Amino acid sequence: MAMASGGRAYSLQNTIDLSAVYDDVMENLKTRYVITYRSSTKDMASSRTVRVELVNPRTGAPLQIVDASGRPVHASVIVQSSYLPNAASSK
Repeated sequence: MAMASGGRAYSLQNTIDLSAVYDDVMENLKTRYVITYRSSTKDMASSRTVRVELVNPRTGAPLQIVDASGRPVHASVIVQSSYLPNAASSK
């Protein structure tokens, strides 16, 4: 279920491992975002294309994310290939 939803599952052998799990959960909570898109048009019949890029605001280069220990963290964007609003969402 975790793989299908983009989440994580932890299997611990003992309570000593809880510290590492806690650290991992806290690190992930810092780097997860939800992006909401609101169309500027009321046209509900056409699909939209939205592009999301992770960019370093200082350099304009692709954003390099690292965890607390300096290890690179792979960023992933979970997307829907297209979105077509239905009439109910316009109310």
